[in-house]
Amino acid sequence: MSRLPVPTQIADEALAYAREWIADQLRLDPFGHGSLLDQRHGTAWLKQHKKFQAMSHPYHMAEVMAEGRAGWAEAHDALIELKNEFLGRGQVPPPQLVAYNIEADHPHLRRRAHGAKKARQIFQNIVLVELVRNLLERFPSLNATRSRLSGKQTPTACSIAVIAFNEARLGRTLTPKRMENIWNDLFFGDLDFQKIAATWRPQS
Repeated sequence: MSRLPVPTQIADEALAYAREWIADQLRLDPFGHGSLLDQRHGTAWLKQHKKFQAMSHPYHMAEVMAEGRAGWAEAHDALIELKNEFLGRGQVPPPQLVAYNIEADHPHLRRRAHGAKKARQIFQNIVLVELVRNLLERFPSLNATRSRLSGKQTPTACSIAVIAFNEARLGRTLTPKRMENIWNDLFFGDLDFQKIAATWRPQS
């Protein structure tokens, strides 16, 4: 069921909140790699996550290995670094990790190429989804996305997040439609996105 049109005052307050929320996130550096909104740090963030994931359970190690074999550079590099960290401490790496590194050193086995764009943007996307979630909680009259049936260009949590994000000039320009796709990915699409979002949430 469609909600009533969002009053202008509510939309203005939501946008002011979104701007301040993004400014707060840009000031945060929880793990020493810079703000999660800066996509330049996406590769470092994702590699650290993959290392944590790999060491959390043998099944998760197998998942990261499968990603590395499929050509995901961050997963591959995480496994190589994990082996070196074990050796640097004078410890024997887990058998799965040893097996993967033998494969990685094999001269006739090649990994498939995997694009880097996803790595640069994945944490940025999670922060944006968290912003939309906060907007929906703070301003209940907002819809998350625009109704395709009404055809009205009413403000939504996604469209407000896009305005605040684009104003911050973070090396990437979003459209409301793209933000809606990112929001929907959390629930219906990208499994890697879902796994990371389920285990990590930015401060708000």
